[in-house]
Amino acid sequence: MSHLSKDGTSIHMVDVGRKTVSRRTATAQSRVVLPLEVIEAFAVDERGNMDLVGPKGPIFATAKLAGIMAA
Repeated sequence: MSHLSKDGTSIHMVDVGRKTVSRRTATAQSRVVLPLEVIEAFAVDERGNMDLVGPKGPIFATAKLAGIMAA
């Protein structure tokens, strides 16, 4: 996917400069409450970032990508 870094741990915006111009707006808000045992399962990578890694990869990076793709 073009939104993911080569190592699959981060996401970035993709140049859509060639697309037809259209007016879009979006607003989103969320709150996630996790039990302590879930928080303790988070891994800290070499850059000090915390994420929970599941069978499909880093969960928060995957959620961010889903948000971008939904927009």
